[in-house]
Amino acid sequence: MLVSGTKLDAHTYTPFIQSYCSAGRMKEAEGMMEKMKEDGVFPDSITYSSLIKGYADQGLTDSAFGVLKDETWKRERSLSDV
Repeated sequence: MLVSGTKLDAHTYTPFIQSYCSAGRMKEAEGMMEKMKEDGVFPDSITYSSLIKGYADQGLTDSAFGVLKDETWKRERSLSDV
């Protein structure tokens, strides 16, 4: 996604994902996360935490745990632990 020729990063996508999650619009949050990945932007730990919290707030614990199993999440955690 480009805005005025500027490529967006995780710090730009995450507030949109947080907003969708806060509104209980998890399908839209998932869609934004997929768009983010398609655009070659790697979600950071704040992005993943927002998605996990959104699922948990909706009582969707299986989906919240599913995020923890996501390979990209594992990659992000291993890089941040270095």
